[in-house]
Amino acid sequence: MLREGGGHAVVYDQRSVVIEEWTPNAEIVTGIQERFDAGTARIAKALRSLGLDPAVGELPGEYCAGAHSVSLEGIKVAGTAQRVVRGRALFAAVVLVGGGDLIRAAITDIYAALELDWDPATAGAIQDVAPQITVEAVEAALRS
Repeated sequence: MLREGGGHAVVYDQRSVVIEEWTPNAEIVTGIQERFDAGTARIAKALRSLGLDPAVGELPGEYCAGAHSVSLEGIKVAGTAQRVVRGRALFAAVVLVGGGDLIRAAITDIYAALELDWDPATAGAIQDVAPQITVEAVEAALRS
């Protein structure tokens, strides 16, 4: 699958929540930081509403590293990306809710094939930390 926004490979399935929001954007270089800040804050707020304590920022050794990654207890659970084209901008994020073991395994294989270094301990999903959290709960939290 080709994602409109993003860098390196990202692994997700039906146990994930994908956010994609297109907004009008008059100039290519305008608003990038603001969109990252607002989108990441929205994800962190949603996770806090579920009783979680998210951190925003790059984890040492994380896969698809970024300053606007969201983590729980040292595990990256959301990554963000953007794509800007003439007249509009996309903010995209993947919030990984379940399947942390499969995510780690897939990223391990992908990053080995790409010859990229990373720390597998940084990969996982929300349910690795809070097994009671469901995809539906994350979707509802992000909508409110």
